[in-house]
Amino acid sequence: QITQALSKIANHIGNSNKFSKASQLLRQLMDAIDKSHRNELFHAIRCAFSNPDNCMDPLLRKDYIRLLKAVDIRSEVLSKQQRAQLEVYNTWGLLRNELFTGWCETELHLLLPGCILDSHALR
Repeated sequence: QITQALSKIANHIGNSNKFSKASQLLRQLMDAIDKSHRNELFHAIRCAFSNPDNCMDPLLRKDYIRLLKAVDIRSEVLSKQQRAQLEVYNTWGLLRNELFTGWCETELHLLLPGCILDSHALR
């Protein structure tokens, strides 16, 4: 059942219109995944990052962050090579978003001096 579910998720998670729902299902499935599912899990993760620019989409940003954090918690089920690739995905999904948000806040403060900005509204 888990293998079948991971396969279905992989078919949808690369589609930006279906990413939020598919990533939520993948996060819910994470506790049931063990090393015997590592390749199917990694295939789903790879599909999620088939277009790296999707993780910068303001509508998907939080879902990518949640997904990466959930996968990081269970990264011990992945092989060494898969964990190395996961680090690349972390750079795309976490670090780029952190740098982007920090840049936006800095630029807005420079453009609008004296304004108090709610940083949560920027994310």
